[in-house]
Amino acid sequence: MFYIREVFSVQEQVSLIETFNEWGQAVDVKSKICSFQEKQIVEDHTNITKTFKDYLAVSFSGSDRRIFVCNGPSGLVQAASSVEEDGDYLNLKFLIANPSCMRSGAGRAVVETLFQECLRQNKKGVVTMSMISSVPFYQKMGFKGLVGFSEEEGGYMRITAEKIQLKKF
Repeated sequence: MFYIREVFSVQEQVSLIETFNEWGQAVDVKSKICSFQEKQIVEDHTNITKTFKDYLAVSFSGSDRRIFVCNGPSGLVQAASSVEEDGDYLNLKFLIANPSCMRSGAGRAVVETLFQECLRQNKKGVVTMSMISSVPFYQKMGFKGLVGFSEEEGGYMRITAEKIQLKKF
């Protein structure tokens, strides 16, 4: 059983960024970054870690961003997302899961919460920029690639509200 909540305090957001940075150091950080970003990163691990941390700080900041966190039964954060309104769509800016909790359903729980939020707000759907490693996950969740999308490189993906309404939560 997962508990999904929205994070409002700046202090907790800063704490989350530190947690995510630790997760990034525990896995191959470079594989988690989109191919277009990889070209901007030097091979030096400290630069990769710094870039990953900076990317998280930007992804989880801003007054128009909403943060959703998934806590597991133990109370520990297992996954989180950063979302913003983008016209008629919700834009999933970032989704991250604790590497030790992969395939536990925590990421799915966060995305399903976003689906419910999309329907509640009468949005047309949810869009995201998928990294290469995340394409299979998003496809299983019902997202389809948009113009310029490639399974080999990732890219923008979307799921419509009509498709979300057909899902069972």
